[in-house]
Amino acid sequence: MNPTCHICSESSFFLLNKDDFDLYRCSKCSLVFVYPQPSLDFLRKEIYSKESGFQSNRAEDLSKVSPSHRYKVMYRLIGKVLPKAQILDVGAGGGHFLYWANKHGFSGAGVELNERTASSARVHGLTIFNGTLAETVEEMGNRKFDIVTLGEIIEHVNSPRELVRSSKEVLKESGFILITTPNLDCFWSKSTFLLYRWFGVPWSSATPPYHLFQFDSNNLDFLLKLEGFSLAEEVYIPMTKLKYELGMLHLLKRFKKTKNPKNFLLMGFAYSSYTILFLMNLALRLFLKKDFNMVKLYRRI
Repeated sequence: MNPTCHICSESSFFLLNKDDFDLYRCSKCSLVFVYPQPSLDFLRKEIYSKESGFQSNRAEDLSKVSPSHRYKVMYRLIGKVLPKAQILDVGAGGGHFLYWANKHGFSGAGVELNERTASSARVHGLTIFNGTLAETVEEMGNRKFDIVTLGEIIEHVNSPRELVRSSKEVLKESGFILITTPNLDCFWSKSTFLLYRWFGVPWSSATPPYHLFQFDSNNLDFLLKLEGFSLAEEVYIPMTKLKYELGMLHLLKRFKKTKNPKNFLLMGFAYSSYTILFLMNLALRLFLKKDFNMVKLYRRI
C-alpha cells in the first residue's frame, strides 16, 4: 500500500528512486517525500554529525563571510514587520544567519542539531540550543519570540508538521514564521524532471536523505494554514549555481566508478541539457512569477 501524504492525508504514488531512497508524490497536493522516512537517530548520527563531516567547511570567523542574497531578503522581510524582532533561528548551523541578524538590529537565539557547529556559533557570543526544536522547547522555559526562522530546514526534517507546531509553541501570539525552501513549482524543477522522465537523467531537485520533503508554493501555504498561519508576504529568488545542480546528478561519480561508454554519453547529454535549461531559466526569469527558491513569511492567526 502506498503511503499517505504528510499534509493532506491523501494517497500518493511512486515517483522515482534516487540514491537507494524511494520518493512519492501526493496525488492531491503534489508534496514529494521520501518513504520510508529515515529515523531521527539515523539523521542525527549518519547525516548531521561531526563524524559525517556535516558543515566541516564552514568558516569559523563569521565576520569574514558576508550574508548571502537569501539572508538579505530574509532580513528585509523581518525588518518590514518588526524592526527589532526577537528571532529564533532553527537549524542555525554555525550561526551565520544570527550573527548578521544582530548586525541588522535584531536579536535572539538559535537551535542546532549538530553539537560541533552549535559550539562554533557560541564562540561568537550567540545563544544556541543543541538538539531538535521539540527537544529544546522545555530548555527555553517561557521565552517567546517574535519570529521563528526556518531557513532551508523544513525540507530536512522527518515531520514538517511537527516542526511548525513546535515553532508555534515558542512564538508570541502576534508572531511570524519565516520559511525558505526550494520550490518544485518552477521552470527549473519541472523541466529537469522531464529529463528524468524521458531520458533517465537523474533529477537534481531530489537530494535524499538530506531533503526528505520537496514543497511547492501551494502545498507549503496549505500546511501553514492547517497549523494556524496565513501568508503575509513571499519572495522568489534564483536557483543555486549550475555547478551544484550538476553535482547533484552524481553522474561523474558513476562514470568514475564504472567507466563505460553508456555512462559517459549519459553524463555528456545530461550536462549539456542542464546547461541549456540553466541559460533558458536565466532568460525567462523576468517573465516567470515563481523561481527555484521561495522565501515566505507567515503570520500567526
